[in-house]
Amino acid sequence: MRFILGLILVMMSSSVFCNCFPVSFKFLDFNPSTTGATAESDVIELGLNDASLNSFQSTEDIPLNFTGGNSTYHCDFGMSNPGSLYKLTARSQESGTSEYYQILTTGNNDGVYVEVQLSVNSLLGSYSVENSLYGFARYYFNFPRDDLNSKVTYAIKYRLTKNKPVSSETKNIGDTVTLKDHVRFNESPGSNSYNLKQNIRVKFNYTPTTCSFNDTTVKVSSISYGDVSKGLAHDADAEVKIDCDQTVAYATRSVHYRFVSDNAVGNVLPNEYTNSDSAGNIGFELIKDGSVVNLSNNRYGLIAWGDLKENVARNTIIPLKYKYTPYGNKIFKAGQVLSRVKIVIDYD
Repeated sequence: MRFILGLILVMMSSSVFCNCFPVSFKFLDFNPSTTGATAESDVIELGLNDASLNSFQSTEDIPLNFTGGNSTYHCDFGMSNPGSLYKLTARSQESGTSEYYQILTTGNNDGVYVEVQLSVNSLLGSYSVENSLYGFARYYFNFPRDDLNSKVTYAIKYRLTKNKPVSSETKNIGDTVTLKDHVRFNESPGSNSYNLKQNIRVKFNYTPTTCSFNDTTVKVSSISYGDVSKGLAHDADAEVKIDCDQTVAYATRSVHYRFVSDNAVGNVLPNEYTNSDSAGNIGFELIKDGSVVNLSNNRYGLIAWGDLKENVARNTIIPLKYKYTPYGNKIFKAGQVLSRVKIVIDYD
């Protein structure tokens, strides 16, 4: 019977928890201050340009930075006797649960999705518990505040994902984010009944998917006056090319391009050559994939959001041909033709 009772007492003493405060213990202070009990990390930048898709990478171990309260903290057990030693440990509040963020560039687009986890390494060890009055009053232990900063570290694990979690929180590049998870200690067992904690602040940065088009001059093959009526499509001496830059593991937004003319006559780019050797009212129609480009309504896909980095073309050649086409009164002669069209790149 004594053996069973002793076993029960041991089990009860192992489940005793404390409340910790950022001040040293005082016998008559029954409501210690909690000012300074919450520490805030510096803002940790998580660069996503080199982040892996579906594989976690981690920051280096980062020490806590408690600076508030006194230089000596304490943990108080009230009248419960925890035994001669108490092992103070640190852990993440959510115990490795992932949280998700959608990081936008500008405007309303997909950006990237990031999965984040917090891991904690605690080497605090055990502290000797004292009694404030000959075994009849409160049990406690004091410890240096710097123990928290020198013996506990944390790391942030993160990875890109193409899944779009329903629970993701939307932020912009460079926004400061306080993670939902944080570092806490083994105080009272309740999920929110603890004082000491370290909040973790991060910001996400990456290079968005971008594309550009440089001004390009192409010389279309010359034809005879009589060949105009044949309506044939002709090649030019140079290619029309769009350059794209993709740094992140997948495309951070969809990219399209379109042809725009401020002075088109229907789908014809008019002749802007005005010297005496101008050919008159004859211009060009653009032919793409065998069809005339509708200059009032056209849009072509270049990159889709989520396209893997290795599948995003650095240089995209637009397959264009050109057809000499009369317009207006259709009066033209042998001569020079000069037309212009804008290529506009759109980001969803």
